[in-house]
Amino acid sequence: MQPSTTRRELLMASGIASTIALAGCTGVFSKKLAHEVRIYNREDLAHTFSVTVTNDKESVLYQREFNLEGEQSEEVTEPFTGNPTILSVAIDDGNSVEYTWPTTYCEDKATRSAGGVSIYQTHEGELLFEPTCNTIYAE
Repeated sequence: MQPSTTRRELLMASGIASTIALAGCTGVFSKKLAHEVRIYNREDLAHTFSVTVTNDKESVLYQREFNLEGEQSEEVTEPFTGNPTILSVAIDDGNSVEYTWPTTYCEDKATRSAGGVSIYQTHEGELLFEPTCNTIYAE
């Protein structure tokens, strides 16, 4: 005759199983939505793009230099958090030009996103900005 399971053993086994099940979920709840910067060089010439993103207190949230050959892009960049307000871009060794961080309407698109920006250097040499709503998390 086998011994019967006691209430204490049953509660302990149930608690261990719950802890194990919830352990995998904690990473999802602790991740923070992040912004991203993507850059596209649509010209035939190579360019160096210096990108800086700051908040309203002028603290740097993101800064990176991109060296892109003609018709190249950099779409996978480091995510960053904060409240971006200013996007500064310098091409090659030129002066940095400031732009307002683009407004995203990700909630209207039913997308869970902090919002990001795609920067396009056109064939005509002008910069275009397009807001993005990709779901990116900070590491």
